[in-house]
Amino acid sequence: MARLAGDSDAWPSEAEAKATQIIQAIGPELLQSATATAFEEGDQRGVEVRGTAVQVVPLLPELAFTITARSGGPIECFRPDDGSETCQ
Repeated sequence: MARLAGDSDAWPSEAEAKATQIIQAIGPELLQSATATAFEEGDQRGVEVRGTAVQVVPLLPELAFTITARSGGPIECFRPDDGSETCQ
């Protein structure tokens, strides 16, 4: 979602919504308090997901782990074969 949106201003909210949808589909109990945050760094776009892993040992709540994962890559767009780097 993030990489395919081109110059759209709506890409951050669309990418975050898609990531949240995937978390809910896979298993919201596996990653608690999950948040999805879109990012753009130069010509790279993606989403970072952060949450707390499900507690493995019930009597040791201090063993809760925060998990962070980023997925992204170059913005996909048409670049003409004229040597310019401008997306169209």
